[in-house]
Amino acid sequence: MVRFRWFVAALSVISVFICALQFNKIGRDKEMIMDTQLIIEKVGANETIGICPNLHSNWALHGYFSRYGNVSLSRDISERYNYLILDKNCSSPDIQEQYIKVNLPLSKYQLLELKQ
Repeated sequence: MVRFRWFVAALSVISVFICALQFNKIGRDKEMIMDTQLIIEKVGANETIGICPNLHSNWALHGYFSRYGNVSLSRDISERYNYLILDKNCSSPDIQEQYIKVNLPLSKYQLLELKQ
């Protein structure tokens, strides 16, 4: 019984140590999270951003924007939002006429700003 208690105590200490090593490290979706944080820095918190309709079902993207900046994403690109997020598979002439590209070092997405 004493050996079992020591084993459990040692296992607990090792578990806490391993968890501490992972603190503030991004393990998955690194590109998406980094792009999300850069976009939120530019756009600001508590905003709504338009997204390409094919990105709407990417629930991780919605979650990261909500988590890091309380930003909502809307797939209704017929409404003119101040900012629009596209991926490589989304493009249309209407979008290019209404928006201009924002120069940010994004790796996965593209941020567009409404022309004034």
